[in-house]
Amino acid sequence: MLNTIKTKINNAWNWVKKWFKATKREIREDGFKSYLKKRWKKIVVTATGVALIAQVIPTSIPTDLQLPTTPDKILYSRTIKKEKCKKWKEIINGTSTQVCEQSEYEDVVEYIYASNIEVPKKKGEDISKRTKNAQIFPWSKDGIKYETKVVQIGEPFYKDTNGVWYETEEATTTPDAFNQQMGFNSLFGQKALAVTTTTYSGVGDGWISKGNSSVWATTRDAGTGQTANYTSTEGLDIATYWTSVYVISRGFYPFYTVIPVNTTIATSSLFLFPYNSAVVDQSVTTAEIVQTSQADHTQLATTDYDALTFTSGGSLAFSSWSIVAYNEIVLNATGRDWIKELGEAANCGAALTGWTCLGVITGEDLNDTPTGTDDNYVGNRFFEYAATTYDPYLEITYTFLEPPATYDLWIKGELQI
Repeated sequence: MLNTIKTKINNAWNWVKKWFKATKREIREDGFKSYLKKRWKKIVVTATGVALIAQVIPTSIPTDLQLPTTPDKILYSRTIKKEKCKKWKEIINGTSTQVCEQSEYEDVVEYIYASNIEVPKKKGEDISKRTKNAQIFPWSKDGIKYETKVVQIGEPFYKDTNGVWYETEEATTTPDAFNQQMGFNSLFGQKALAVTTTTYSGVGDGWISKGNSSVWATTRDAGTGQTANYTSTEGLDIATYWTSVYVISRGFYPFYTVIPVNTTIATSSLFLFPYNSAVVDQSVTTAEIVQTSQADHTQLATTDYDALTFTSGGSLAFSSWSIVAYNEIVLNATGRDWIKELGEAANCGAALTGWTCLGVITGEDLNDTPTGTDDNYVGNRFFEYAATTYDPYLEITYTFLEPPATYDLWIKGELQI
């Protein structure tokens, strides 16, 4: 790491020397006042660059203060006050003993880094669902699916770009030693912490359809549907088609989103696994995420047919709908605003908090565009399908500048849920 920094500094210093040589020649030819008038901005930029270079040149650092890894493996850091003895006093009472007579506090950088110790898959673990602080162990009894979630306090796991999980370790050093070794990584302040969570839809997912009128507005604007299904394992739930009458079907997906307060949701996506090989797209339409407000998050009723907004929270073209793998619908800024934090009142269910209720409908349904005799439909699997491998899920990445008070990265422990 030091050799890499030295190489970059040498290259920069060679450029500075060439610049000074060219400057000297220009001053000799044009005169200093003329040169200063033309080049004052360049002088300021160059001086700033030299100052930055001076800040990142590593001096001799004691072994016990050196980073055990490269700067890119430093995950989090914080500066704390640590007590040390300033003045010792010797007490002789049969034996000689030293006690601290006067103490003082010094700044210490405490950091967490990715180690080289790999964390292999445990017996029975679904490693695809592992997170920075949790391991998932699926099991079933009497045909009902369960998951045991082993949650670690802090973030003991780190996944590299190749998908390999490693242990994280803690260490300390002085602020000066940390800044010198981190180079430019330490010049722009502490990076925001990013956490990605995955939550699966609840038992109240499913679809509601209506199709008993040849008048588009009668079907679309109705307050009550004909069929509400929240017990099937799969279905063609995102649909607008014609069978001598207009048929509209709308998908509903409630999620319990455990998002801490005072965070910023950076990205979020809804993932739906396809139902068989059916993709009919005669109108060249889209699957649109909407916000829903079903009366009960554990079930659907025909009266929930109109319990949704006709505002798009994210879109995916039917032409891009996969028939063999999960379909990702990325939430836009509007859709991300619908995601509920811990303790935040839900817009579905009765007196719920922390539940985010979404739906997916066709572009024609969203935009109130009659489809004529065209058929448009896709489908997906639901919570009731065996194993969570095919369940709808919501992936959320949120950031915060400092860990929330209830989430200390420097505390270790284990919890089973």
